[in-house]
Amino acid sequence: MKLKAHRVNILNIKYLNIKEMDSITYELLKSEASKERREKASGYVHIEDAYRCICAELLLRVCYEEFTREGLVPKILYERYGKPYLENTDCFHFNISHSGEWVVIAYGDKKVGIDVEKVSDEMEEIAPVFLTKEEFKKIENLETVRKSALLTKLWTLKESYVKYRGTGLYTAMKAFGVMDDLEQSQKPGVVFHTEKLPGNYYLSVCSEDERIDMQEVRLKDLTGSILQKRGA
Repeated sequence: MKLKAHRVNILNIKYLNIKEMDSITYELLKSEASKERREKASGYVHIEDAYRCICAELLLRVCYEEFTREGLVPKILYERYGKPYLENTDCFHFNISHSGEWVVIAYGDKKVGIDVEKVSDEMEEIAPVFLTKEEFKKIENLETVRKSALLTKLWTLKESYVKYRGTGLYTAMKAFGVMDDLEQSQKPGVVFHTEKLPGNYYLSVCSEDERIDMQEVRLKDLTGSILQKRGA
């Protein structure tokens, strides 16, 4: 996996699929993670949560090293409402999301928010919690499959926006809309972008950059890099 030159005014997105994770791969990846991350992963009941926990840190390391050309990732700190950032670093902004088989990170020189979710019929149950009245009216008569997909897409768009702002769920998502050309007039200066990932997932990102570069990182990229460093 070749590193790219440091670029500004472009939002970078890396996405990693963990579906093919096995115990040998996991143990190798975990051995490369920080002590804090290993301890956090060990506390999960479901092994898939541990996979995502470890992979999120290692994928962030890839993003940081590529963008800054520095090998040591600063300590992760958290803002008032839980948004992560790196200590003593103002030129590298990032945001992480994971769901099911995907771990995704958006990063660049400006603040950003990202979310990934698998399309689910359960979104219809919580729709009144995150849709405006106008949005709800527009989708209530759609057939189930289309409605589930659109609701999931809208959820990821709204999540990406509140994560961009750094307010998380402290911002009522039904208080703002993202339909009708994403209602940019209500959110000046930000750009939304949505992609469909394999496995019926939606990825949405909110940033200040119009240009986006997406790159898939594979498990074998991570393990290969580790083994290369160790001279194996």
